[in-house]
Amino acid sequence: MELSNLAVPSVYVLIFFLAYTSQWLLKDLEPAPPTEGEYIRFNILLICLLISYTRSVFVDPGHIPTMHEHEKGPANDVSDNFPSQSRPDNTNGHRKWCRKCNLPKPPRAHHCRTCGRCIPKMDHHCPWTANCVSHTTFPHFLRFLFYAVASLAYLASLLWPPIAHLWHNRNMPSYLGPSMLQLVHLFALCVGDFVMLFALGILLVRNIWSLAVNTTTIEGWEIERHATLVRRARYFGGWLEGPGGVQVRIEKQEFPYDVGIWTNCKEGMGTGNVSAISLSIIQSSEKGYMPLPYPVAHCCHMVSRPSLPRRPSLTFR
Repeated sequence: MELSNLAVPSVYVLIFFLAYTSQWLLKDLEPAPPTEGEYIRFNILLICLLISYTRSVFVDPGHIPTMHEHEKGPANDVSDNFPSQSRPDNTNGHRKWCRKCNLPKPPRAHHCRTCGRCIPKMDHHCPWTANCVSHTTFPHFLRFLFYAVASLAYLASLLWPPIAHLWHNRNMPSYLGPSMLQLVHLFALCVGDFVMLFALGILLVRNIWSLAVNTTTIEGWEIERHATLVRRARYFGGWLEGPGGVQVRIEKQEFPYDVGIWTNCKEGMGTGNVSAISLSIIQSSEKGYMPLPYPVAHCCHMVSRPSLPRRPSLTFR
């Protein structure tokens, strides 16, 4: 069994350890156990957390449909279903082609080696959900991060009174306080809670920013790479040396998918209903690939210098 197969069960074990053993421990610690209302609020957050994480794991991240899926007919060779001009065997083509899937690659789609297929609007392959964060799974993944951070923060508020009480009475005889097993348990809960709260908090902020500007993790890398090339080209009059020693012109390109914060959020979460966005039971678009009404993203466009032998224009996507 590969270690990657243990990631999802390990997350469930960690959730149950932090969420439910803490409730069992807190009822026996001074100064007082949590109130009934605190238990109810905490468990509502946990239910939402478990639902959103489960959907992040099991929702299909989508795929690129073949032509015979649309025509509902058999196809012996997928590549024969597409016109020759849509297969950019040369770099002059406007549509990218995945040689591994033998299918056209729409804008924002990327081939995932782990899933073994092209994923629409792929953000990254998350090892802790054993699934791709994509056009269909991103809403569930973001809700999972939100409820995880909210649950961890609420647990921290429940752990603080016993910790403060122990510190205030640290000079009292040990037999008047919790047992050694309870102290070890409380220490493990505190370490696990604060470490996960810090890590997932950063990840949540990063994904909220990505949602607001409609950028995936992969596209963020491409934008940074493009910005680096533009900075380098400024020192050489806007030109850099490309493959084969050909001089290519570097022009700054605007990212075409950022259409405003609110529109970005609606498209990323699949709804503009604010109350529905926070609910883990809301269905996002899970029909596989949904064509996106955007132009092709050219993160970097290079034009050959006329005085040199012309080469096809190059783009980073």
